This record gives sequence, structure tokens and C-alpha cells, in this order.
Amino acid sequence: MSMQKILELAESQVGYLEKATNSSLEHMTANSGRSNYTKYARDYALQGWGNYQAQPWCAMFVSWLFLKVYDKSCDDIMKHFSYCPTGVNQFKARGQWVISAPQAGDIIMFTNGKEAYHVGIVTNADSDRVYTIEGNTSSASGVVANGGGVAKKSYALGYNGILGYGRPNYKNAESEDEIMLKELIEKHGEEKVKGALEYMAKNGAPMIYNYVDDNMPDWAKPTIVKLMDKGYLSGGEAGLGLTDEMLRLLVINDRAGVYGANDK
Repeated sequence: MSMQKILELAESQVGYLEKATNSSLEHMTANSGRSNYTKYARDYALQGWGNYQAQPWCAMFVSWLFLKVYDKSCDDIMKHFSYCPTGVNQFKARGQWVISAPQAGDIIMFTNGKEAYHVGIVTNADSDRVYTIEGNTSSASGVVANGGGVAKKSYALGYNGILGYGRPNYKNAESEDEIMLKELIEKHGEEKVKGALEYMAKNGAPMIYNYVDDNMPDWAKPTIVKLMDKGYLSGGEAGLGLTDEMLRLLVINDRAGVYGANDK
């Protein structure tokens, strides 16, 4: 699933254009130009990895994908790089380098005949071609190493411009359960989540209440609606993720006036 998130994020960036100045970096197309200003280089620099704004950014685009999905643990999956030869050396040092049979999620490296000079991420491969999304390129055929945008590309598997593939260690990525647990702790606090986990251990998997609907106990609904109205609870697309234990704690706190006076 984590690799899929990388690919989905890459897909969402297709059409992004580099900027003429250090302005409108978040906008997909505004302030477009040929000066190599991007949000990818900005965020790369914010990590303390080096300020390479206004320089070729294909490698920083790839590194940015992993940063956004894995945050500070991204280097456990694929070590960041801003220079393609450095990326190749890092993959080789970690035993993550292959020269054939690309897979979705691989990092494709291109050569100019001397060294790696462009990079992208593999989205798919079949018996004839490898399909990619690349930063600092264009939709023109062949390798375009300074094309100014994020684009989808494809190449014959035997294309002599392909140097090889780095294979990130997606097995090091957190599981979906680990990610969900972190999100619950951020949302509800460690003590409440710990209590819910202890309840699960004693009583089996609890009922999860994602919405204020017929599944939620009537005694809890007024409190949950109140907290949602106040902005204290917001489930987003995944829902509220509340257990019975969490409902009880929230209702007890509400009745004690922790969340403000109740309406008469």
C-alpha cells in the first residue's frame, strides 16, 4: 500500500511546471518559466538536505515523493538525493540496484553515456515497455533531462538510455496498521489509544464508530456532535475511528464540563 501511495502522489503531480521565480511554488502552472524554481527543491532544503533551488530538480522530485509519504522515515526506504550519480551509488551501496525486469515503484536512472543524468519513478512495466513519471522533463519522446515539468513517459525495455533501476526497500515501510495507530494517537492522545488497545486485548476487536449514525449509541451522539461542531473531532475521509472506550471517555469528560457548558 505504501508504494501505491507514492505512485498516486506522483500521478497527482503530472502537469506541474517549474517556476520563473521563487513564487507560486505550490500552484501547478502559475508563474511558469525556465528557471528551475519548484516546491520540490524548497521542501528538500527545508529538511536540511541542501538548498538546490533554481537547479535541475528531477532527483529532488523523486526524493520529495518519499518525503511526503514517509516523512522522516523516508531515508529508511530510499535515501534522498539531489544528484543522479549519488543516487545510483546509494542504491548500489544498499544492494538495491538492478539492471533489468523493472517493477512499479522502482527508480529508473538514465545515462548520457558517461553517468546517470536523469531519473524518474516506474509506474508500470510490461513485456515491451517501462512506464514512468518524471520531474524536470516533458512529454516529448526520449529522455528530456531539463524539460521543465512533471510528465508521464514510456520507453522500450531495451532503450540504451536506461542505466538501471534503484529498488526502494518498501518492506521497511510502516504497515497500514502502524500508520493508523500513529494517526489515532495524534487525534486522540496516547493515553486514550492505549486504553482502547488494552480493552481490545481483553475483549477482542471493538466496534469502530466512524460516523454519527445508527451504529453509534444514542448516549454518545450528543457529545460527538458537540465535539464535531466545535472542531475538536474531524474524521476526514477515514471517519472518526472511535471505539466504545473512546466514546465513554469523551462522554465522561463532556458531562464533567471539560468541553464547555452543555446547552440547556
